[in-house]
Amino acid sequence: MFLDIFLPDSIKFEKKVTIAFKDFLQKMANRRAVGACRYGDMSKAGKYFSRLEIEVKAYKKTGNAEHLYNIFKLCISRICSTRK
Repeated sequence: MFLDIFLPDSIKFEKKVTIAFKDFLQKMANRRAVGACRYGDMSKAGKYFSRLEIEVKAYKKTGNAEHLYNIFKLCISRICSTRK
């Protein structure tokens, strides 16, 4: 699955920044799209918080942006699951 991210013309950045920002947003959206398959239902608070803690620690240790995408996906999943 692939979700295309489009930025409105009203958002003005330097071209290099726009490309990096769009790339980051695209990776987060892609991660969100497949996250439920990878981690299952994150509506259970204990599972959510333990997974979030693991990702935050891993990001602090490595600085790997993949952990940021996972953190985003977990936070958005949690927000969506509490609005049902």
